[in-house]
Amino acid sequence: MLRRVERTPSLSARFVEDVEERLACFDAFSVLYSELKKQRGFSNSFDCAAYRDLAARDPRHLFVEVRDRGELVLIRIAHLTAERCTDFFTASTDRARASGAATLAIWRLIERASAAGCKVFDHGGIDPAA
Repeated sequence: MLRRVERTPSLSARFVEDVEERLACFDAFSVLYSELKKQRGFSNSFDCAAYRDLAARDPRHLFVEVRDRGELVLIRIAHLTAERCTDFFTASTDRARASGAATLAIWRLIERASAAGCKVFDHGGIDPAA
C-alpha cells in the first residue's frame, strides 16, 4: 500500500512548521473533525478550541497535511518527545480514505520520529509494546 501511495503523483504530504500556518492548519482540522463526527455519528469531549493554541504553538506537536491534487484531504497531529512519537488525532475526507492519504501521513510521521531518535511509535492508544 505504501509503495502505491508514494507513487501516486497527485498525493503530497508536508509538515506544517510556521506558527501562523499551524494555526490555520488546526482551524482546517477543526472543520474536518466536526464534519467527520457528524458523518460517522460519534461524539466525544474533545474541544478543538481549547487545544488549538497549545498544539499550534508547541513545536513538539507535529502537523502533517496531505493533499490530493492540491485539495486538503487529511490532517494528522502527533506529539514528539525524545523517546516516543504519539499519534494523537486525525481528520480526513472521504477522498482521503479512497486515496490512501492516511498511510502516507503515518509513514511520514514514522520517518520523522525515526530521524529524531524515537524508540517508540504510539499509534494513538494502540499498545506499542504488544
